[in-house]
Parts: sequence; structure tokens; C-alpha cells
Amino acid sequence: MKKDITVVLSSRIDDPNMSKFIMGLKTALEQNGFSYEIVELNSHLKKTLGEIINGNTIIYLDTAYLPDNEVIREIVKEVQKKTQAIVSWSRFQEKSRVEGLGLLNKFLFRVLRVVYDIYAPHIRDYTDPFSPLFIFTLTHRMANLLVRDFCKAPLIYATMMNNKRIVIEKDGRFRVINGLFRKNLSRLLHVVKLAKNTGELTRMLKFATVGASGILVNEGILFLLTEYFKVYYLISAAISIETSILSNFTLNELWTFRDRRSKGFTRMLKRTVKYNLVSLGALAINLITLFILVEFFGVYYLLANLIGIFIAFLWNFSINTLWTWRLDKTKTKGGKTEFK
Repeated sequence: MKKDITVVLSSRIDDPNMSKFIMGLKTALEQNGFSYEIVELNSHLKKTLGEIINGNTIIYLDTAYLPDNEVIREIVKEVQKKTQAIVSWSRFQEKSRVEGLGLLNKFLFRVLRVVYDIYAPHIRDYTDPFSPLFIFTLTHRMANLLVRDFCKAPLIYATMMNNKRIVIEKDGRFRVINGLFRKNLSRLLHVVKLAKNTGELTRMLKFATVGASGILVNEGILFLLTEYFKVYYLISAAISIETSILSNFTLNELWTFRDRRSKGFTRMLKRTVKYNLVSLGALAINLITLFILVEFFGVYYLLANLIGIFIAFLWNFSINTLWTWRLDKTKTKGGKTEFK
């Protein structure tokens, strides 16, 4: 039977205070004439969201956090507006408060934030992409999403699969109950699947292909200049390195990050300079890794070099994604963020 609202809980409620909060929310919804249902996601991990949700509007609540009771009135008010935007209560707005988060969870959240900024760039400018409480509408795309995937990054998936991609962030007041550290670790492991869904894994493979072509350009120019034009090998090396960097930039500009190019010669020139700086940083990382592994850990130099190349590649892709070809977005008034 169709309902006005589905209250989605991340897991079964064990905390008595959380039970009181849910009872208060139920009472408020009933008093305002809303029909509703309560759904626990952990009981339906192998199903899709469309199979378990019957509400027009969905209220998601992470049961690892206990919200302030005052937020119930805000929830009802937002539901009454029937807005198509996603309304989220952030843990990291200026006036937000979170009790019991702990240093380890704060550190892990920072790691998660950086990783998800790279592989889910749509949420890069939210203060809290893992908000424990938000309201959204179930789209057709989301209805086909597996519950077990949604559980890993609820707000991120809701944003990705919402046609307007607008999130209104509000101040949140929460108290940590339990199970947060394990949940954050599972989110970190989920990033590969998320990257596949966002298309960033494909972008990374394109970036790697371009990098491989750059090695061929580098070696070819070095050989031609040194052997046929009798240029001193160090000068040949400098020319071949810069040529390969410019070749890689051009291919990434036209292929890998084609959807993020902003028009104008000046902007392209800025991206070229940024890409050169990032590439020089990658070279330094490669050499430092090689030196440390060989000199201090006795690793065979060819293996050490491969490790250095891999670390430098991660640096290259990450910084170019976050800086050189940063995703364009438009800020709107009223705490809304809408991406192009």
C-alpha cells in the first residue's frame, strides 16, 4: 500500500533513547496527517530500494547517531514543503554539534572525505556527504539500487540518482551511539564499486592508458634526439620528459577529462601549468620512493621503481582530479548546492 512517508533506518534499534526519538517522530507524523511506514535496511540487503519502499518521501536515519529531539519539528516542516531537493542535516556545519565522535572516527572521516571527493565528485562541496539524517524522493533510478549498496553511502547515492542534484544542508545536533568505526571502514572498501557507478573508475583507466602512451613518447624522443641528432643525453631527457608531459596533458584534456574542460585559452593554459606542476611532483615521489625502498629496506631496485610508479600514478590522478580538472559547480542561495 502506498504511503506518504517511509522512515528508513540503517539498522535495528537497540538504544532506548533512539526508540524514544522514533516514537516522537511517529507521533509528529500522525498529528500532521501523514501515513507512514518504518523500514530497517539491514533486514533487506539483497533487495532493491523499490521493493521495500512504498513512501513518496523518504526520511533516512543512521541509527549510529541519535539526533536532537528538536529536529523532529524541522523534519515535519520540510516534509510539508514537498520540495524536490534533498534536505540534509550536516554534522559539520558551523552551528552543528556531535557528541562522542572520537579522534579515530574523525581521522577516518577525513580519509573517507578525500577518497570520495575523487571518486564521487558530485558531492565534493557538501560539508557532510555521509549525513546521518536526510530527506529525499525515490527516483526511478534509485528504485533499482540494491539496498546493500545504498547502505554504504546513502546521501551520495541519493544525490547521484536525483535528477536535480540539489542538497539543502541544515545544522545538525547528534550523539554517537555505536557501530560507527566499522561502518566507516566498510564505506572505504566500497569506493571501488562507487567509482564504477560514477564513471570515475573508467576515467582512472583512461588516465592510466594516457600515462602508458607518455612512456612511449618519452622513450622515443629520448632515443631520436640522443642517437640521431647527437644531443647530450641529459638535455634529450629534459626535452623528452616535457614532451611526454604535454602529450599526456593533451590526451587527458581531449579524452580523459573531456567533460570537465572549461572554455578559453587562458583557462587551458592554467590547466597546462597545473598539470606540469603535478607531474613534477609525481616524478619527485617516484624518485624518493625508489631511494627509500632500496637504501633503507633493501628492495630490488626494479621492484622499488614499480612501487614508486604506482604511488606516483595515484598522486597524479588524485591531484589532477581535485585540482587541474576540478568539477565545475554552481552555488545557489539558501544553503543549496547544484552541480552543472
